[in-house]
Amino acid sequence: MTSHASPTSLAMVLLLKSEDAKYAEPFRSHGYNIVFSDVLAFFNENVDALHKILRTLDQYVGLIITSPRAASAIVSVVRSVAREEAQELLASLQRVSIYSVGATTSKPLRELGLSCLGEDSGSAEVLSTFIADTGNVNGPMVFFCGDKRMQALPTSFDGRSQRLDELVVYSSRQVEEIVWLKTNIPQWVVFFSPSGVDAAQRMTNVPWDTIKKAALGKSSAAALEKAALLRHDKSWEAKAVAAKPTPEELVAAIVAHDKLATTSSD
Repeated sequence: MTSHASPTSLAMVLLLKSEDAKYAEPFRSHGYNIVFSDVLAFFNENVDALHKILRTLDQYVGLIITSPRAASAIVSVVRSVAREEAQELLASLQRVSIYSVGATTSKPLRELGLSCLGEDSGSAEVLSTFIADTGNVNGPMVFFCGDKRMQALPTSFDGRSQRLDELVVYSSRQVEEIVWLKTNIPQWVVFFSPSGVDAAQRMTNVPWDTIKKAALGKSSAAALEKAALLRHDKSWEAKAVAAKPTPEELVAAIVAHDKLATTSSD
């Protein structure tokens, strides 16, 4: 767990993710301290099956990822094989259309020189529409996902009778507590996945009703809304939702809410 602070910062923001340097400057420039703490532990799954699909990728007209963990799983396979095979796998990946929900999700693949489509989507729901409108809907696609993936993409493909093969390439386990929260209460907590919302609700010793919630994407915002309804507690609703899944848009949403709150209290 790491914090980045400016001397004059007042508001503390807890980001429920692994440390990511690109969040430091946008928050610091607006006077926020940040602390990282991942609420999930991740494990690679079905590595051999993933390797097999990557070797026969030409059977698909598209490859879909909605998480950086899925992208990292692909990278791990490419880097685990001999140089000649790695070049063959990269060539196959360059020939297929790769669809991603955002730049953060795509980053591990971009580091291999690959490009992705749909990066402005921000959610699986929007990405599914993007694929339906702009993609090749006459052939099968493959979806590399986690063990808790949402239904938006499978439902979209079922609706147009297009084959979508799914492979779980990583699984996640929720942590039981965040040690930092035992002695600190942030002004904001940022959620990056529905799983993070589930994990937070299990931490009953945290005064969540005093902490403002923000969401990087629509799926996290929807999970917070669902939590608020189930718990009959509006404090679980997202007070800020990033317009796009980027650090800059996340900070902009939080700053906008805090400015509005300050104006309203004057």
